[in-house]
Amino acid sequence: MIREGYNCNNNHFNYIPTKTGPGHASIFTGTTPKYHSIIGNDWFDKPSGKTVNCVQDDSVKALEFVLN
Repeated sequence: MIREGYNCNNNHFNYIPTKTGPGHASIFTGTTPKYHSIIGNDWFDKPSGKTVNCVQDDSVKALEFVLN
């Protein structure tokens, strides 16, 4: 993979609109948003009452690096 790269020819994704989050999830899972559940880059989550991002995970804390 590192030496030769990755090549996808003649691909068709049967959903619109194409967004970054669902597009990457579709490529890596080989299926569509209907099945992998990444429906957009952001969406409104009814139970929490908040807009969430497709890479958001409130159960983890981001690392902070301090440069001296």
